[in-house]
Formats: sequence, structure tokens, C-alpha cells
Amino acid sequence: MDSLRVKFCLSYILIITAVLVLLNTYPLLVSQDLVFRSKETTLQSSVSVMVNSLSGLNRLTEENVTEALAVVEETGLSRILVTDGAGRVLYDTRETGSAVGKYTFYSEIVQALEGYDAFSCSYRDGAFRSRTASPVLYQNRIIGAVYAYEYDTEQAALLEGLQSNLLKLSAGIAAAVVLGVGRAIGEAMAIIMVAGNVANMPGLLTPVRFLTTAIASEMSYASVGSLHRNALFSIGLVLFLFIMLINVFLNGCVTNRKEG
Repeated sequence: MDSLRVKFCLSYILIITAVLVLLNTYPLLVSQDLVFRSKETTLQSSVSVMVNSLSGLNRLTEENVTEALAVVEETGLSRILVTDGAGRVLYDTRETGSAVGKYTFYSEIVQALEGYDAFSCSYRDGAFRSRTASPVLYQNRIIGAVYAYEYDTEQAALLEGLQSNLLKLSAGIAAAVVLGVGRAIGEAMAIIMVAGNVANMPGLLTPVRFLTTAIASEMSYASVGSLHRNALFSIGLVLFLFIMLINVFLNGCVTNRKEG
């Protein structure tokens, strides 16, 4: 019996632990994946607009790129780069530390100059860092690439808020489990000691045994299928009916008070 109780307690602890771990990982992973997909769609859409603005040029220069992108609406991106076919930067929205005239070898730009659309996104230090690049074609010839970078802390703050709420919820669940087990053990023992744990007719100063303590103390040695065990289940049914009647009465009182 003791080994069975130990196995039951260990199984209970493992199940609760698994639920808490799943609660703190799965929603975050799903939310993060949704943000990644949203970033990919948004950034590639913005880059495609700029690529279309440049696709009519047979050769990219600093002047014609600046002129072509001047008519493109503000995208809200943190940085935009346009390179020629060799990877030399022709356009850079960064005001300080501009890379115009320099060669850049970001992995996304390298892939774009090879003819592929590239995208990457990461979440660290409280921000989403998204990068994407697409090739600029003229008559099926790659003449350059457009690169976009976005640094987003707003959606990262939402994800951190979700993580904080999940941690609080997990702490509440763990506390409820601990308090529930403590009440199931501690209060039952306290009632047994205070009431006297003697099967007598109720009296003002005589020791008695409550229905809950009878179930807790006798269920372990009541044999399966016996009259003793059936009586304990009957006690549980009586307790359930009492609790249900009390709840119905209290709900009725609350409803009548609100209506009054």
C-alpha cells in the first residue's frame, strides 16, 4: 500500500510538472512562430514594392536608385540597403554610419545576388530582428539586390507580457496544488484530532467522527466490493448532496439580493 501511494504521488507530481512545462513553452513557441511568419510576409511585401520600382532600370546607380525609391511610401523599416550586382551599396537609409560606396556581404544579400529570396528572423534581448533581401532583375539578369532590416520591440514586449502572465499562472497553479494537498492532509488530520475521531452520536462535548474523516481514515483498508467500502462511497454521495444543496441555496440568496 505504501509503495502504491508513493507511485501515485510521483505520478501526480510528474503530471503537474509536465503540464506546467508545456504551459510555459508551447504557447510561446506558437506565438513566436506566428510573429516570424507575419514578419516574413510583411517584409517581403515591402521589399517587392521597392524591387518593382527598380526593375525598370537597366543599371543601378546611386542617383537613379535614390530617385526611384523617393516615390516609394514610408515602410517603417529600420534600414534599407540597395546594392549593385557586385554587392556595392548604392543606397542606405541609415543617416549615421552610412554604408554607401562600401561592399556588404550580409548572407541575405549574397543569396539575393545569387537569385534567391532570403529571409531570417530571430528573437533575443527583448526584440525581433528581421532581415530579408530580394534580387533586382532586368531582362532576367541580376543587376542588384534590395535588403531590408526591421528591429521590433513592440511585438517582443507583447511576447514578454505573455511569458510573464504564463509564469504567474503557473505559479498560481503550483500554489493551488500545494495548498490543495496541504489542506487534504493537514485539515483532515486537524479535524481528526480536534473532533476525537470516535464514531458516536453527535453531542455538544462528546468526541465524534466527521463524514470526511471517516472516508479518509477507512478507505485505505476497506476491501473492494465489501459493504464497508460501499458505505464509504455512500457517505461521499451524502456529502456531495449536502454541498450541492448549500450551493443552490447560496446562489439563490445572491440572485435574490441582486434583483432586490
